[in-house]
Amino acid sequence: MAKVTLSDEKLQARLLEQFEVLQILGTLNLQSLARKCGLRKQQGEGGVKVFISLFMAVFTSSTIAQFVRKAQGSVFGLKKDTAYRYAQRQCIHWRKLLLCVAMRAVGVLGKYSPDSGRYLTIDDSQLEKTGKRIEYLSWIFDKSKKRSTMGFEIPCLSYTDGTSTIPMDFAIKSSANRVSEHLEPADLDGRSYAAKRRMEVGMKKTDLVLEMLTRARNHGVEADAVLFDSWYCYPKLVGKIYHEIGYNVCAQVKATKTIMVTYQGKPYATKQLWNTVVPGLRAKIITVRNVEVEVRSIRADFGNTLVKLVFCRPVDKRSHYKPIILLSTLTHHSEQEVIDTYANRWSIETLFKELKHTWDFGKSQCRNFESNVCFITISMIRSIVFTLMQRQEEDYRYNRA
Repeated sequence: MAKVTLSDEKLQARLLEQFEVLQILGTLNLQSLARKCGLRKQQGEGGVKVFISLFMAVFTSSTIAQFVRKAQGSVFGLKKDTAYRYAQRQCIHWRKLLLCVAMRAVGVLGKYSPDSGRYLTIDDSQLEKTGKRIEYLSWIFDKSKKRSTMGFEIPCLSYTDGTSTIPMDFAIKSSANRVSEHLEPADLDGRSYAAKRRMEVGMKKTDLVLEMLTRARNHGVEADAVLFDSWYCYPKLVGKIYHEIGYNVCAQVKATKTIMVTYQGKPYATKQLWNTVVPGLRAKIITVRNVEVEVRSIRADFGNTLVKLVFCRPVDKRSHYKPIILLSTLTHHSEQEVIDTYANRWSIETLFKELKHTWDFGKSQCRNFESNVCFITISMIRSIVFTLMQRQEEDYRYNRA
């Protein structure tokens, strides 16, 4: 009787069926979603295979070229030209793929803690780049380094349930101070997804945020509040999110002479509130992360929106914590609830740190704009997959039967 043998590729495929990463991708129904988003077979390799190969590259190599050399003869084997050709395709709807994968992941997380708080967080991160031939590369101010660098700004929308964080949407933005002009392709089809992404490059970040939240609402994303820091907290933006899109808002307010609120029929600059309104309010002492904080609150009009303002100041004057003002459209919440809600905003900061240090966020060596969109999307999907793996491993509510 002849021996039945398997080729190396078939043997690897059998072994990979038990690989947890690919099991999670199967749970998220990646193959079906990828095809709906334009990742179809073209000129040889299937689109889903190329995507999974690029997805797995982070575990073995730092560049696509290194991965191609190491993956020769394996089930992930592909040519370097094939990888870069797929990354540059203009017909792939990368935004829809990320949002659909994120929505499925949110559905999985809902089984662990259906009654916990659900929040959308907004923030932006800077990606530093080297080289002058990268499309839309510009000079931006890096907040961490306190100086201007070449790169992009990435406004991002994420979802958190207080334990896990899921990236949902992003945009690539550059400043008007471009490093090199006229690098864009002349034959770009204006109807393509790539052309629509390129239109976002010069938009205001507040407008990009409104578009991301609108897409999330249209896809059925439910959230108790949208969280962001003081950079985005302006009356016009808060009003549009609350009245037009339909999400509540919890944010930090800048104490300046230009941002105004109306309290008891009188207009006040937010910086003026500390000296004129706050001293006459009744104070409470609460403990936040082992720090005693003196809090006061009022209801006021922030533009055309009724909000609750919570004034927080550490009791110990030697504390390195600074006084801040928190804003919430959930006016029935107590001061403690507003502070606890805003504390979930920090999840997007840890998400950016994880993306950059673990999942090669923005580290791809490519000049093409579509390639940057592709590799940033893949980095975020990596984060989603391993967030689900970690939650299954550590959450006792996961049913392993």
